[in-house]
Amino acid sequence: NAALNWYFKNQEDAAAQLDEADESFKAEANQALKEEWGPRFKRMINGVSTLFDIAPGGADPNNEQALFSRLLGGRTADGKMIGNDPDVMRWLAGLANERNPMMSVVEDAGAGGVAAGETRLRDLKALRQTDPKRYWSKEVQDEELRLIGAIQKSKNRP
Repeated sequence: NAALNWYFKNQEDAAAQLDEADESFKAEANQALKEEWGPRFKRMINGVSTLFDIAPGGADPNNEQALFSRLLGGRTADGKMIGNDPDVMRWLAGLANERNPMMSVVEDAGAGGVAAGETRLRDLKALRQTDPKRYWSKEVQDEELRLIGAIQKSKNRP
């Protein structure tokens, strides 16, 4: 009994340490990606799931049989969760962005695609008249350039 109790206690402790390490790694990775992607962070992360829409089981993270949850819930050679690895997320977000260039620049790119991007671009250009100071800000200029690039890329896709 004592040996079994010791064994199960050690298993519980190891599982708790792994959970703690996973949470810590995820927080560090998310912070790094938030700094890199800024306000696009949530769109980029959500865009990753669009890659798995046609995969077995879809993009449901709660479906343990889905390729999405099996892949991102797996572990790298160093024991860290694949879905928490910032390099993996950058790569997957890049693939998703290649598939749908509007995803990183427009909130609901899936529903509106290029039309949503063009609408947002018109809104930004309207700022020239209504709020020139804001229009010429680095944030708006960067967004406008990303929109123009994404619209062109989307239109040039086969």
